[in-house]
Amino acid sequence: ALKTLNLPRVKDMGAYAFGSNSNLATLSGCRGAGRSMVRLTNVALKSAEATGAGSVKCSWGTTAKADGYEIRFLENGVEVKKFTVSGYKTGVKTFTGHTEGTSYEVQVRTYKKLNGVGTFYSGWSESAEVTTK
Repeated sequence: ALKTLNLPRVKDMGAYAFGSNSNLATLSGCRGAGRSMVRLTNVALKSAEATGAGSVKCSWGTTAKADGYEIRFLENGVEVKKFTVSGYKTGVKTFTGHTEGTSYEVQVRTYKKLNGVGTFYSGWSESAEVTTK
């Protein structure tokens, strides 16, 4: 039988390590034998605007506790491009190489890397729609 594990309140983007418990098969949201866990908060996509031939300028909310962001472009609900932006100091970037005259849905999410454990991701933001020039 699984036992309930009472943990201290998890802070935004905090990393926590837990000891093993032979009575607990898995701990939801954790990876690796060290039972490390990261809680991620979604950020909002503020805008996505066509700025030139095949270029889209995106702006999103930032958090100092993230290692970076992933921005994805979907066409008819299917992901066609994904970009990784390292760092957290800016939430504005222009992405190039898109097909001219194409409509995209754009979303953003945060990520956090833990050495020896892996990369953790937040959920995707609400979509913004943009049609390239």
